[in-house]
Amino acid sequence: MAKILITAQFVNVIGKSILHEKYDFSKFKNIVDVGGSDGCLLIDILKNTPTYVHGTVFDQPSLMEKAKANIAEHKLSDRCKAIGGNFLESVPVEGDCYFLKDVICDWDDEICVKIFRNIKKSMKNESKILLFEAIDVEQSDLNLITLDYSIWIYSGGKVRNLSEYKNLLEQAGLKFVQLIGVGEFKYSLIEASV
Repeated sequence: MAKILITAQFVNVIGKSILHEKYDFSKFKNIVDVGGSDGCLLIDILKNTPTYVHGTVFDQPSLMEKAKANIAEHKLSDRCKAIGGNFLESVPVEGDCYFLKDVICDWDDEICVKIFRNIKKSMKNESKILLFEAIDVEQSDLNLITLDYSIWIYSGGKVRNLSEYKNLLEQAGLKFVQLIGVGEFKYSLIEASV
């Protein structure tokens, strides 16, 4: 369990430090961080993009005070807001990028499709979904197998391979666009569109 927590903390650090180097977020005007918790990752993205890029942290209402405080602390209140809600019911926030970090791995396939469909309802034709997840490319990596079992035990989710992600997206009426390797702990960005 300690190894998994250390891995999760490391992924938070690498996510914050390299995502904006691996993907051009400046092409968006409004990034919605679905399941964005305290907003730290979105804050880092906004600090590394031009001022015309705005963002919304969307997560459980109980997390929004912390997200708002973090946004204010980083002097981004004019570019970023926090909205409470439940992505299992709806994602009522318009954006041209819907970003999910370590969200899909926590749920079974049926709920993942539901989450994607809820996001799709708010998407415009040019909107993108970006998933930042551990992807099981080799299906033999001991770290991923350990992570997979831990996710399954604690949440019912799992570490998926690329074809499983493509299948979930397709079931929700979305199209796989590209896979961008990040290089640490088998994490990658998956881009999808309507």
